[in-house]
Amino acid sequence: MKHKTKAVTSVATVLMMLLIGSVFLNVVFAGEYITGTPDDTPGVWMFSAGTTVPGGAPTDEIVESAIFYALLDYVGDEAVEVYDFGWGIVEPISGQEDTTLAEVIGGLSAIDDFGDISNPGDDAANFDTGSGGYFEGGFDPAGSLVIMADGVVATGVLGPSGATNAAEAKAALDGFEIFIFEDAELSGMIITLSNKLGLSITFSLADLQVNPPTYNYADDTLIAIDLDTLRGFDGSFIDTIRIQDDGISQSSTVSGDTTLEIDAIAIFVIPEVSLGTIMILVSMFGSLGVYVVRRKKSQNLK
Repeated sequence: MKHKTKAVTSVATVLMMLLIGSVFLNVVFAGEYITGTPDDTPGVWMFSAGTTVPGGAPTDEIVESAIFYALLDYVGDEAVEVYDFGWGIVEPISGQEDTTLAEVIGGLSAIDDFGDISNPGDDAANFDTGSGGYFEGGFDPAGSLVIMADGVVATGVLGPSGATNAAEAKAALDGFEIFIFEDAELSGMIITLSNKLGLSITFSLADLQVNPPTYNYADDTLIAIDLDTLRGFDGSFIDTIRIQDDGISQSSTVSGDTTLEIDAIAIFVIPEVSLGTIMILVSMFGSLGVYVVRRKKSQNLK
């Protein structure tokens, strides 16, 4: 009886250890979600890098996992993808505006400042447009890449984080196809999505439209666009993205830089399909669900 009691006690101890270990693992490795704020334009959402603590939300981690699994591709990280750009004076302190193609490409080559409040290379990590400055670009116009709807209606919740495979990483994107990362507080911008068929959709975001309760009431902001629900999208495709600082100065400069800083632009991708094939399918079946058609590189994490 004595030995039996010891055995039962030992088994109970082991089971308790396993239970505690399981709970601990669930706590440590449980995925996180981030809930966005809808814009007044249907299909456009904003997500903060930190909802209470600067950089504390898993927003960048969720998107970087998708890049790791080659589901997203950067736009503007090659010269052929920068169709045009312009710059103005950075406010409130001038001198950081990017005026060369090399600076634009360098700034848009990775998500390397969003959510990273300690980044010492902040200026070089973004395309600092300055007041009224802009970026216009897309995939190589000589190729067959376009952006199309994926057939998944976004709910405004990204996650969970911690994807361990491509399927999980894709699900965590919540059906969004276009991701624009803005460093620091949300600067006012005008976004235009268009294509060579004449489609043009323009909407604007106001300065500090999203103000999470972080230090100085501001934190990095992700603008995510779902083409399936975007107002004005006709189900065809997008081949040009234009992002311009609204040129409106903030009444307060306590939150730091008040002009547009684009850290990266990422697009949902699938294996390459010719543009001619896409056009035929679109004409036959209407809106097929928009994907970005992929022809090139796989990007690694920053």
